[in-house]
Amino acid sequence: MDRAINLRRMKKANKRMLLEALWLKPSTRSELADRFRLTRASITMQIDELIKEGFIQETDVIKSGVGRHPIMLQIVLDAYAIIGINIKRKKIDVGFTDLGGRVIEEKTISQTDEAPSEIITRVIDAILDLQGAISIPDERILGVGICAPGPLNGIEGVILNPPNFHHWHNTPVKDQIKKRLKKPVSLMSVSDALVLEEKYLGDSKDEENLMVMQVDDGIGSGIIIHNRLFRSQNNHGGILGHTSIDYNGRLCSCGNKGCLEVYASLPSILNGSGFDRWKDVVDAAPTSKIATEIICREAEYLSTSIVNSINLFDLNRIVINGELDYGHELLAQKMETLVWPRIIMRDYGDNRSILFTNKKSYVSTGAIGFLYSYFHEYKYR
Repeated sequence: MDRAINLRRMKKANKRMLLEALWLKPSTRSELADRFRLTRASITMQIDELIKEGFIQETDVIKSGVGRHPIMLQIVLDAYAIIGINIKRKKIDVGFTDLGGRVIEEKTISQTDEAPSEIITRVIDAILDLQGAISIPDERILGVGICAPGPLNGIEGVILNPPNFHHWHNTPVKDQIKKRLKKPVSLMSVSDALVLEEKYLGDSKDEENLMVMQVDDGIGSGIIIHNRLFRSQNNHGGILGHTSIDYNGRLCSCGNKGCLEVYASLPSILNGSGFDRWKDVVDAAPTSKIATEIICREAEYLSTSIVNSINLFDLNRIVINGELDYGHELLAQKMETLVWPRIIMRDYGDNRSILFTNKKSYVSTGAIGFLYSYFHEYKYR
């Protein structure tokens, strides 16, 4: 009995592995067999099943040499839809994407003082309304990807205790949504999902080791090591916002002292400055000494944590996502002078970079988080 179960799990794992490979890059059957060291019979059987299920299709015939010509296989991006949900501190984005992360339709719901269960009901209602509007049948919905501030328990699907997010503490969001929609559901921190999106759909496809820092009301981090999402034994990622940059510093709501988040999150860096938005700081900087000092302080705070992260993980690229992207030239210039001279491997390799971006749509982020969980489900059981 156990052997039969293990064989089914192995077959499912191989099938997901092949699907991910084709999602990343079209390939032939022989290329897949050589890459994953599977028999041609096994490859043929599983590819045939994926074709039957509509996930992939045969495309061009590669004409080379003599004998039977190999046929290219590729993913069918519009074969299935994914529901993406991003739970933020002030609002929730919901919508549908295709398998490539392209947003089909989306909607924003405001956060309220209602109990999370009541807010989730409104989320479900919005999803069903969107599904009816775009006429997607249930059988074409692959699953639901939720991203939210961390820390959280991705396996159990519970939002744990994110700072400044007390209303949602210990909410079993995965079970509540799965019960209503009857679909597979994944829960991932928004930073982990963002780094996956940057790696697979962004400008960092060729980077093996990178980190995305999400800087807004809090600070999150998602890390890719050797082309795989960094995961602890308990399926947790990195929580850079709650590493200390001053061991005698301010007390954080998490219980630690000197956390990066209590210095460099937007509410913290703007507190008492007279500026309401980061954009206002940047706009005032050419003529305001105070604004320039705020930008320099933010550069110092972020650089301290980035140096620690590079020294720990030997990261090649850091992507800072959020409002700091606006007019980031002065911030970036200051960080360049602070980071590179302080990393231990500064004399080895010149391909490291710090980039800024401000990704607006997080519906696709939740969807990419679901796809990664779907491809790698067998690793977390």
